[in-house]
Amino acid sequence: MEMHVDGFRFDLAPILTRACRSSALLCLWDSVHVYGNRLDGDLLTTGTPLSSPPVLDMISNDPLLQGMKLIAEAWDCGGLYQVGKFPHWGIWFEWNGKYRDIVRKFIKGTHGFSGAFAECLCGIPNLYQQGGRKPWNSINFICAHDGFTLADLVMYNQKHNLANGEDNKDGENHNNSWNCGQLAFVRHERVYPVKVSCMMLSGTINLDLPTTGKLKFSYWQYDVMNGKVCIFGN
Repeated sequence: MEMHVDGFRFDLAPILTRACRSSALLCLWDSVHVYGNRLDGDLLTTGTPLSSPPVLDMISNDPLLQGMKLIAEAWDCGGLYQVGKFPHWGIWFEWNGKYRDIVRKFIKGTHGFSGAFAECLCGIPNLYQQGGRKPWNSINFICAHDGFTLADLVMYNQKHNLANGEDNKDGENHNNSWNCGQLAFVRHERVYPVKVSCMMLSGTINLDLPTTGKLKFSYWQYDVMNGKVCIFGN
């Protein structure tokens, strides 16, 4: 707090919920090393999700972190997807990947997403009600630092990560983007205001961090992944 830090975002946070049986590492994921007694993960194999992970318990109840914003990217590289189900102790926020996917599909014109899109505008309350949280525990975002920018979503059908020498093998393949046909640079003007309106209605903002820090809505990186624009909010 002395450094004026408002909170922390935990990348690939579900890894912190997985059981660990490595006594050699004395890891904080193992309850016996934290509490001195066995909990639900002690009969489970390494990597099994825990309902009350010790390390998250400590973070959530640390007096030095009281009042800090704790934000989880609620999926990890091992395929554990916990959006709406991340252990939260009533205080954690989540990056809402479901919001991102639903909004992208609706704007793209994918059939059957009008009802889900309406819920997105309300913060998808049903996703968090069961766990006692509110819609504001959802961090709504459409684009982030490691994918297409907002402009790229309406200009390209697929990624083209060729400049980095990885032969287009890196980066997310399922972007739910649409190039608006052959006249992309013209037709995207019809789709773009809808996305901006969606962001405003659900409290989502666009931060162009590496340049001016000002609000921007027209930044593109020619469908190259891992750019610098973050578009998020709650």
